[in-house]
Amino acid sequence: MSQGFFELKTAQDLLGKLKREFTQLQRAPLNQDVAFNLFITAEHIADWLYPGYINKTKRESLRDSDVLLQVGSYIANGLKHFKAEAKQHKSVSGTSITQGAFDPNIFQNDAFDVGHLVIELDGDAAIKLGHSIDVVELARRILEFWENSYFLRDTSPIS
Repeated sequence: MSQGFFELKTAQDLLGKLKREFTQLQRAPLNQDVAFNLFITAEHIADWLYPGYINKTKRESLRDSDVLLQVGSYIANGLKHFKAEAKQHKSVSGTSITQGAFDPNIFQNDAFDVGHLVIELDGDAAIKLGHSIDVVELARRILEFWENSYFLRDTSPIS
C-alpha cells in the first residue's frame, strides 16, 4: 500500500494542510466543518512524524509535552469518536457557540462581532490557557507550535 495521501507524504505536507485550514477558519470562524478538519489534521502530525506501533511512546510523550497538543488531541478524538473517554483526555469540559451582534453570512467576520466557537477547558489546560478559548485562537497557537517545532525539521517521507 502506498504511504501518505496523494501529495501529502510528509509531516511537513500535513503542516501545509494545517496552514491552509487555518486560513479557511480565519475567513469563516463559525465554520464547524473547517474547525473539525483542522483539529484532526493537527492531531495526526505526531502520527506522521512517528508512524507505527513502534513509535507509540514517542507520540504519547510528544502529546503529553504541551497543553496545546493535549487540548487538540482531546478535541480531535472527541470529535472522531463522538465522546472522548480515554483516560488522557481531561483538558476540555465542553464547547459552545457565542452569538455575535452581526450575521456572519452578511458581515465581515474580522470587522464585526459575528460570534465565536469556544472551547471550555479543565485542569492544566484551564490553568495555562484560561477557562475558555476561542477556536481560532486555539488553532493559531497549535499552528504556531508546529511551525516552530524542531520535530518537523529534516523529516523524510513516510516509509
